[in-house]
Parts: sequence; C-alpha cells; structure tokens
Amino acid sequence: MELAETDRHDNWARWVEMKSIVVESLAERVDGVVFNGHPSQSVPSIVNFHVPGIEAEPVLVRLGMQGIAASSGSACSTASMEPSHVLTAMGISSEDAIGAIRLSFGNGHDVKDLPIDELVESINRLRAI
Repeated sequence: MELAETDRHDNWARWVEMKSIVVESLAERVDGVVFNGHPSQSVPSIVNFHVPGIEAEPVLVRLGMQGIAASSGSACSTASMEPSHVLTAMGISSEDAIGAIRLSFGNGHDVKDLPIDELVESINRLRAI
C-alpha cells in the first residue's frame, strides 16, 4: 500500500496523458469511433470504445498476433460471448457492445507503448472487407 500510494500521483498523471493521446488519436484517425463512458468522470487507466459495424474479436486477434494485449467489452464480462451488461446498462446497443474494445494501462506502461497505429490499421483493414 505504501508503494502504491507513493506512485499514485505519478501513475495517475501518466495515465491521464495516455488516455488523452489514445482518445485524440483515434478520434482523428478512425471515422465514427465512439468512446464508451463519461468523457471526464472515468478512471484514466482505461479507454473503452467501439466503432459501429466493427466487431471487437477480429481486431483483438490481429492485435494479439502483434503481441498487443487488449480486451473486449467491460472488465466484468471479458470471458463472456454475450454483450457486456455494463455497457448495455449504459445505453449502448448489444451490437455496439460486442464491438467494444478496452485498453487498460498499468504501472509498467508508458506513452511509447500505446498501440494506436496498430488499432487504426486493424480497424481500417476490417472496414475494407
């Protein structure tokens, strides 16, 4: 607890920066991207988004093949094939909830670790199919 408390402010500031970069970059480079959750009252270590018409699973497989870990839906439903009950309770359609992708940042992550190019490429390749 002491170590976590010591690093809390530095980690929080880094995650705020990382989340901002992800949100701004995807908003600029992916047409129609929708960020799930409150724009300012959410934890900075998680970005959850979907792109209408794109399922998360093929994107996650492509990212995984590149050694990038990401998840679908909400943390409460990662292992489930059903749409996240958390996202649907937030008013997100089942179809869009199935397309939700979650990036989480931890103590060992830094701005250089953000998979923005890989995400954009994966989404654009799926759109082309």
